[in-house]
Amino acid sequence: MSMKQFKDLNIGDKFTFNNIEYVRISDERISCCQVKNAALANDSTTKIQVPPLSEVEVND
Repeated sequence: MSMKQFKDLNIGDKFTFNNIEYVRISDERISCCQVKNAALANDSTTKIQVPPLSEVEVND
């Protein structure tokens, strides 16, 4: 496992953020200031916003 900045992930990459596994999705703009860019790995309907410079854990 290694650490990467969220902005460096490709669409479809799985990663761990706050001890929960997510998958990187295409940006979905909610408002001028909010973009959903990650979904739970086991439930694609639950989406969150991860700041681009956040460090996330990925499998090598």
